Parts: sequence; C-alpha cells; structure tokens
Amino acid sequence: ARGRRPEAWGNFVTAYAAARTIRNVTNPGTQTVLRTWAASPLLVLDDLGKHRDKPHVIEQLLFLLHERYDWSAPGQKTIVTANMDLDELAERIDPGTARRLGEGMVIELTCKET
Repeated sequence: ARGRRPEAWGNFVTAYAAARTIRNVTNPGTQTVLRTWAASPLLVLDDLGKHRDKPHVIEQLLFLLHERYDWSAPGQKTIVTANMDLDELAERIDPGTARRLGEGMVIELTCKET
C-alpha cells in the first residue's frame, strides 16, 4: 500500500547480509534488526547454505528460522531459497533445519545448461 514502509509487509535478506548483521553483535541495532526479521509478516531468506561462517553466526541464523517455524503468528510466512537440495542443506547447515524446511512447501527448480 502507498505510504507503508517495506518492513510493514516483509523483509528480503540474503544469507550473507544476515550473517554480516549477526556478526556485528556489538552494534546495539543488531538485536532490533533480528527481532524485526523474526516478527515480519513475510521473511525471504535468500541463498541459505551458500556461505560458511562461524558456528555462532550459523546458530543465530538457524534460531531465526526455528523461531519463525515454532512461534509464527497466523499469516506469518517464510520463504527460503537455496542452490542445493534438502539433503545438501542438511549436510551443510543442520539436519533438523533441513527437515523442518522440508515440512513446508518445497519447490525444486532445475535448469539444464545448453
């Protein structure tokens, strides 16, 4: 709707940007950003599993996903994109998170190179 901030309807964040935000734990605004993402009606997390990071950063990123899964308000949606299938995500990030992502709607898109 006209005049509404983008955060009012959702947030798009790449896994790289999320990791960078989480790494910046000394910044007082970091927790505010994480709470905003957790409460957003729509969260799009792009390229999950593409980056490698410190265990603390991965843990916080997974906490965000699990919090949205476990405690989401009615109508709160999460879209996760990845350039790998659920088995690869399980190996790369966390088997439990991959399992939970698999409980939602999974759409696999493939493109054959010519």
